[in-house]
Amino acid sequence: MSKEAFQQALASLSAEYREGLPARLQEVDALWTAAQAGAQPPEALRRALHSIAGSARTFGLPETSTAARAAEQYLDACCECGEPLPPAGRADFENLLQALRIAANLRQAT
Repeated sequence: MSKEAFQQALASLSAEYREGLPARLQEVDALWTAAQAGAQPPEALRRALHSIAGSARTFGLPETSTAARAAEQYLDACCECGEPLPPAGRADFENLLQALRIAANLRQAT
């Protein structure tokens, strides 16, 4: 594969990733809602954030990756003990999710 063909393929994959990112963020929101209600362990939410953190940087969205990583790391201690976030930590986590949404939307618009 030539360098030009590789760059075109990567650009196509990046565009596809960006188009699918809103659905991934909706999944994160749904997992967060389920985790708060106790219907889903926070580990599933942590894994979804981990996936975005790794893939977003690959597809040219470093700010989105950084924001997802921050939210993932916030959950790490919670997931280790298997307990939901305490009420005091929920507001902080909501702020991290909002930062993720902002980073994803700003990068998609540029």
